[in-house]
Amino acid sequence: MKKLLVLVLFFLMLGSIFAQSNSIGVFGGINVSNMKIENYNNNDSKSLTRFVCGIKYQRVFSKPFVIDAGIVYNTIGCKIEVNWRNENNEDLGTYDAPWIHQYLSVPVVFGYKFGDTFSIIPKIGFQMSYLMDSRIKATNNGVTYENKLDLEYYNRFDFAGVVDVELCYIFNSNWGVFFDLSGKYSFTNSANFINIFKDTTFHHYSLLTVLGVKYSF
Repeated sequence: MKKLLVLVLFFLMLGSIFAQSNSIGVFGGINVSNMKIENYNNNDSKSLTRFVCGIKYQRVFSKPFVIDAGIVYNTIGCKIEVNWRNENNEDLGTYDAPWIHQYLSVPVVFGYKFGDTFSIIPKIGFQMSYLMDSRIKATNNGVTYENKLDLEYYNRFDFAGVVDVELCYIFNSNWGVFFDLSGKYSFTNSANFINIFKDTTFHHYSLLTVLGVKYSF
């Protein structure tokens, strides 16, 4: 985690030397995610929709090139088929259970700004994430069954590529609203179940839509 913070601070310090304007924004939205599962017999998974929120710091250079760095509370995963049993080992049936991963993510993206009052900013970059929690749960007849998973079997650090486009409208010299659409693909194998699923790999991918407000200074 310290390495993530050091890298973000480096980009911010570099940007402060050449920056023309700065802004800080807060946002919330929806993250639709799934998981690419390879080398496993039952590799069918369904998309999972969860809430996402965060803050971001943006610098606009004189060209105008753009750099964004943020901190995001990011819940991603997928739905997988699970056979549930109760504490008496009675079969409760098979359900599409959400497999939920909670990450603290630090995206860093670079782009080019088109426009002024209304702007379009295509961006590309990467996202570093740290896994905080993983669990599988399902609801049957109003009762929720939940299994918190041991993080020992996961790669706590995740590295993903990001493609992003931001639409922004500035009301005055300070305040504006923005809509952001981004796609992410994880290059890291998120799980490490060597003794259970040999040679099986798990890669997250997601589509994120958020709406936010920013203050420029």
